[in-house]
Amino acid sequence: MSENVSAKTKKGLMLRSVESITMQVTSFLLQMVLARILLPEDFGVVAILTTFTNIANTLVNNGLGSAIVQRKAFKQVDICTVFYIELFVGIFCYGSIFLAAPLIADFYENPMIATYLRVFSLSMVMIPFASIQITIGKTRLDFKPSLVANLCAVAVQAITGVWLALTGFGVWSLVISQVAQHFTKALMLTVLTRWKPSLQFSFESFKNLFSYSWKLFAGWMIGTLYQDAFAWIIGKAYDSTTLGYYNKGHSIPAIVNRVATQVTSAVMFSSMSKYQDDKAKMKAQTRNLISVTCAMILPIMAGLAACAGSLVETVLTAKWLGAVPVIQIMCVPLALNVISNANMQPINASGRSDLFLKLEMIKRGLTILLVLIFVNINYYLMLFSIAVGGVLSLLVNTYYNNKLFGYRPHEYMLDIVPYALCAGVLFLVVSAVSLLPINMYVLLGIQLFLCAALYGAFIFSGILPGYKAIRETLLGMLKKKRKK
Repeated sequence: MSENVSAKTKKGLMLRSVESITMQVTSFLLQMVLARILLPEDFGVVAILTTFTNIANTLVNNGLGSAIVQRKAFKQVDICTVFYIELFVGIFCYGSIFLAAPLIADFYENPMIATYLRVFSLSMVMIPFASIQITIGKTRLDFKPSLVANLCAVAVQAITGVWLALTGFGVWSLVISQVAQHFTKALMLTVLTRWKPSLQFSFESFKNLFSYSWKLFAGWMIGTLYQDAFAWIIGKAYDSTTLGYYNKGHSIPAIVNRVATQVTSAVMFSSMSKYQDDKAKMKAQTRNLISVTCAMILPIMAGLAACAGSLVETVLTAKWLGAVPVIQIMCVPLALNVISNANMQPINASGRSDLFLKLEMIKRGLTILLVLIFVNINYYLMLFSIAVGGVLSLLVNTYYNNKLFGYRPHEYMLDIVPYALCAGVLFLVVSAVSLLPINMYVLLGIQLFLCAALYGAFIFSGILPGYKAIRETLLGMLKKKRKK
């Protein structure tokens, strides 16, 4: 069984990596194209819409699916029960937002928000049809249907969004393309997974699943409210243009964050759940995961922060320069968030959803408190306070990993600090080039080359375990291609 799980985990990791990277790169390119056509305030309006749909979507994805994945055995009635509950919640949330839309529009003093929100929220009715299929795939460690469905969905989103933006639809291009993406994903997953709900529902099954999932769900809700709070605060304290800068500046490093987080949470959670009774293996897997995560995320975020100025000016044009400091600052908490998420996987896989909830409340609460303190003092101090919150979150996670699995603080620091130093070297070298008085396009080309060269040197030198693991994976893939 151990070998079979290991093989499926490796295959799942590869498929999930391909899916996440391809989707996020495509999404990034799409957002860059749309940003050149649309205005910062257009993205600010959509950021407001997203804060409300995110809460509803979290209610729909309420943790019941994760409860099934965490189980060692489940039945068809369990799957059907989860599907019908998610569908009911999705319809209820859409109806609530539909009725509340005029009040939300009045709060932000923009009457069009009501119409935008009623259309944008249609996606939450489609989410249950996709999420249940994804849950089934996770239990089988089969991520191929999700890969195909997501690639098709993002392609439809790109075509729809760009066409509408070019024909002058403004905010509607962002709204309609998002709904089209959710519809395509749900349809493709339903066709590919070939699971159909039967007329089965069990209150006993719901009770058993909910006993695990409610704490996980509450933690997710806290995380969602935490993310949305920034848009609420900035949108109300400043204006839609500032919110647009924040939204774009946050979304660029967030793409890297999502790729790494989706891979670790989807694949390693499923894998670790198989070893939830073996603390030694859980600790070993966590240390390996932390090392590889740091080797992957820290240099990339450092390079992105160093290239932010030239990247924004050449790709998004000068109208988006207000997003540069946001990108540079947000690279820190978003990188730390990926490491923190990797730390959470053994806790969730062990069935400690109660601890997950507790940690989310502590970590998010600390950061929001800092933001509320600094929001009326200075915009940039507020952004720095988010980075400080990321550091505090990491320290909180360290304490509980030591308590549960014997992952001691000094071991944790040894697994992180060397990669942080490498990332710091990369940032300083690439940032220094920006002082040269050269064409912006040439500057960006030189900076990207240096990022790739230094990162490649880290990987192929194998000086640290995480880089060595990445190198061996890459070389293994090349050998397989040669054999084929």
